[in-house]
Amino acid sequence: MVKMGGSVLWVLKSGGEKLHGKVLGLYPYYVEIDLSTGESLCTCSKGGATVNMSMP
Repeated sequence: MVKMGGSVLWVLKSGGEKLHGKVLGLYPYYVEIDLSTGESLCTCSKGGATVNMSMP
């Protein structure tokens, strides 16, 4: 897991299994996490691609 600095501005849970959020780092970016699969997508400079964050 990649740890990035920033402050969470807001988080919204939708559809029962998805989290959507906005984080303020050097600039604001958005994050989406699917809790059922562990996949995530973000608009930050370190992300953009889908990453599986599920634990083994």
